[in-house]
Parts: sequence; structure tokens; C-alpha cells
Amino acid sequence: MKKSIIALAVAGALTVPMVAQADATLYGSLRLSLLKADGSSMSLNDNTSRIGLKGSSELFSGNKAIYQFENAVSADQSGWGVGRLAIIGVQGDFGTAQFGRMWTPHYLWTASATDILDNDASGLDAGFTRVGDALAYISPNMSGFQVAAAITADGGVNNNNVDIYHIAAKYAMDGLTVAGSYLRNTNADTDTAALAVSYAADAFYIGARIQDDEMNHGANGDEWSIAGSYTIENTKLLANYIDEDSQTDDSWSLEVQQKLGKQARVFAAYRDRRGTDGVEVGYRVDF
Repeated sequence: MKKSIIALAVAGALTVPMVAQADATLYGSLRLSLLKADGSSMSLNDNTSRIGLKGSSELFSGNKAIYQFENAVSADQSGWGVGRLAIIGVQGDFGTAQFGRMWTPHYLWTASATDILDNDASGLDAGFTRVGDALAYISPNMSGFQVAAAITADGGVNNNNVDIYHIAAKYAMDGLTVAGSYLRNTNADTDTAALAVSYAADAFYIGARIQDDEMNHGANGDEWSIAGSYTIENTKLLANYIDEDSQTDDSWSLEVQQKLGKQARVFAAYRDRRGTDGVEVGYRVDF
């Protein structure tokens, strides 16, 4: 027993300097929510908790090697979920080239404009969020303008060397951001195009987006959403509305978030998720 304790202590002492030398950061976000929806009993659920490791190291060329690994965790059952991110890449004055499983520019630059709430009626129209087997390039910020391009190649048996083509562009200046993305899925012979506009000024934020998505929810059709927030000291008031042609009912929600500290907050929301009303409260701790 004593030997095991000593071995663990030595391993811990050796691990910390190794992580520090690699400029690695362990991070995470543990999130739980309690939901009571019409027609269902009350349930305590994980709310997209995750734990990850990210960092960088200097290359001889003066550029940086970057890496990030992130996995979903089940905060309500204390279990590991699916992998979220697994990225290695190179970053420099030329921009960023990265490989692996990553967030799509489609989500980061368009869908995230209205996916700003903590309740489960936020981000329903996001479409492609993360993809694996991907290669991507993101340009440096050029006076507020950025472009990105990505492909995926999963080595399947469909004879397509490239499974998904993806391009996106963004312009941001003085609180105003305009972004667009286009994604072509050669396997399914479908297209996804999105446009987002957002504006932030002091305590106020509003974002809107429209998306033409043939794959989302297995049906053709347009989707649009709008979301906004207003912050009063440690309290944030939020609202959103989502219209999906592929769904019979729209979705909307009202939410209040209260910061308890720099890395913890609670929320309470009333939401109508595709015709089902519900009340949801949650707690989130980041590290």
C-alpha cells in the first residue's frame, strides 16, 4: 500500500514539469441541468460537459506546433463520452493549418452567432458542428477579414477522395460581424449554405442567421434563427427563436444566467423545443 502511494506521488511529481515544459493546459467544463418538460418526468442530465488538453511548442522555423484533445464526459453518470476534438497543426504568420477532428468554420463563424444560450432549445439549427478526418486552413486576421477552407477524407468505399468540401469567410469590425459558409457533402450529394450577422456593444448582443440545409434533420428546407442578450453586472438576460422548415413547430426560449464567480454560473430557462414546453435550470463550472 505504501509503495503504491509513493509511486503515485513520484508519477505526479514527474508529470507536472513535463506538462509545464510542453506549455500544455488542462481545461474542462462540467455542466448539469434539471429539466421538466411536458409529457415527461423530471430528469437530471449532463449538459455537454467536456475535459480537454491543449497547448503549443516552438518550431525551429519560428512557427508553433499546436495540439488539442477534448473528450465528452457524463457529469450525471461519471462516465466518458465520445471524442469531441483531436487536433494537431502548425500556426504562424501565414495562418493556421490543422488536421484531425475539429470545429467547422461553419459552426464557429455562422451557427455560433445564435447558439448562445445554455438550455436545450439553443443551437437546434446548427447543422455541421464538428467533423473528423479533416484538413483545414484558417487565414490570419487581415484588418478584420478572415477566410477558411477545409476538406474531409475518410477513406471510405464510395470512390470519393474528398467527402466534404468547406469554405467560409468572416469580416469583423467595431462590434459588427458578418460571416458566410458553404459546405458540399459529396457522399450525400447535398449542400449547406449559411449567412450570419451579429452586433455587440457593451452589454448588448444580437445575432441572426439563415441556413439552407438539405441534410439537417433529413429534409430540405431553410432555417433561420435570432438570439440576443443583455448583461447587467453578473446577470445576463437571453432569448432566442428558431424556425426550421423541416419541423412542424418552431422553438424559442427565455433564459437568465447568473455568474457566481469567474468560472461558475447557474441558469434558469423557460423553453418551447419544437412544440414541447419545459422549464430547465442548470449549473456550470469551468476550469
